[in-house]
This record gives sequence, C-alpha cells and structure tokens, in this order.
Amino acid sequence: MPFVDGPTGEVERWFAARTGLDLARMGPGRVREAIEAASRDAGAEDVTAFALRLEHEPVLFDDLAERLTVGETYFFRDAWHYALIADQILPEVEARRAAGGPGLRAWSAGCASGEEIYSLAILLHERGMLDDATLWATDLSGAALARATSGTYREWSLRAD
Repeated sequence: MPFVDGPTGEVERWFAARTGLDLARMGPGRVREAIEAASRDAGAEDVTAFALRLEHEPVLFDDLAERLTVGETYFFRDAWHYALIADQILPEVEARRAAGGPGLRAWSAGCASGEEIYSLAILLHERGMLDDATLWATDLSGAALARATSGTYREWSLRAD
C-alpha cells in the first residue's frame, strides 16, 4: 500500500524512513488519524507545520511514536515464549557457559514499558543465570523507555494470558 498523498503522507514517509516501520499494516485511516491528532495536540497550525517541527522537537516524535506503535505488554506475555526459552534455549546457554562460553545475550527491540525484558530477567534469575546475562531493551518512544527504566508497574502489568 503506498503512502497517502498530501501532508500526512509526508509525515508517514518521514516516520517510516526514520524508524523502518511499515505503517501500511496499520491502515491509512488509522495512520492519518494518529498524525492529525498528534498535529492538533502539538498545537500545530496544520499537518504541514507539524511535519516541519518533527525533525527538531523530539517530544513530538515521541508522541507520534506512541500513537503509531503498539505498546501492549505485560509480565510473561505469551507465556509459551518463556517456556520455549526455559526448555530449549537456556539449557544450551548453560552448556555453553559450562564450557567457558558467554551467558545469554538478548535484545528486546520495541520493549515498550519493559515488562517482557523484565520477565526474561526474572526467568534468568530463577535459573541462577542473570549475573552472566546481557540484556538490552530499546524502544522508539522515550516516554516508554522512561516507564521501563522506572521499573514501576501497576496491577494491569501482572495479568495472565
């Protein structure tokens, strides 16, 4: 699906080029609504003015990223992933460590507020493997990373699948 024409299309192209995200999967109406809402909330005269400000005002990028990405996360979300890690990957890592190799290295790209990478850390801690692990968590949104860094969660983050 090609980008829409006009000012929202300009923002879509800029955002996609900067992030590598395929906004076509969201549908043009949802993307346009998110861009227009971010523009309004920024107090921009119009979407064209918003587009000009995006490059120089990180807070505007953060707001747009929050609107255009999925921030759904909670502890041990998709529990089968953690079962797979525990049953198949961690035994291999333990064998590698016993032979003098490195511990687990994992990257949570798009970590949102961090519940899933913290879940992995909990699993590793329970197995006595956290001290040798290297975990990275990144996200497009500075606001999401701030929430992850704080490590403060509400009951909603503790719900089960």
